[in-house]
Amino acid sequence: MDHFQRILACTDFSPVGNHAVARAFAMAHPQVEVRLVHCIDPPETANPLYAHYAPQATWGPEHKARIQAAALAELDKLVPDSARAKALVVSSEAPIGEPVDELLALIERWQAEVIVLGRHQRTGLERLLIGSTAEKLVRSAPCPVLLVPDPQP
Repeated sequence: MDHFQRILACTDFSPVGNHAVARAFAMAHPQVEVRLVHCIDPPETANPLYAHYAPQATWGPEHKARIQAAALAELDKLVPDSARAKALVVSSEAPIGEPVDELLALIERWQAEVIVLGRHQRTGLERLLIGSTAEKLVRSAPCPVLLVPDPQP
């Protein structure tokens, strides 16, 4: 197997997502770049058909900055001590937006060679209604997608 030089490790901060980040670091060799990412869902836009519609933005710039700073701090906690020993280049991002769109844009912009993310065990109606970020990425990503299953099935 070829060694990847740019690994994109995604988490939703669930145990499955954090396990995927650990797996990404485990597969990284010295001098590899690992970018951690957590996509922040934007607030739902109010529907103007309802009486409680408020046209102002629901998140101000300060609120966005606080949310992103908190996410980046949590991502930093997921970096293992072994990353320094391997001399890995580690960076983090916490974009605000629809996860699939944000991740596809990041893959292209950063030229990720592989994306690593957790696979939740949703089935049936829940999967149909919610959709699957992992499934959408498998179908759309221009690079390999490594789906890491839940270690505690």
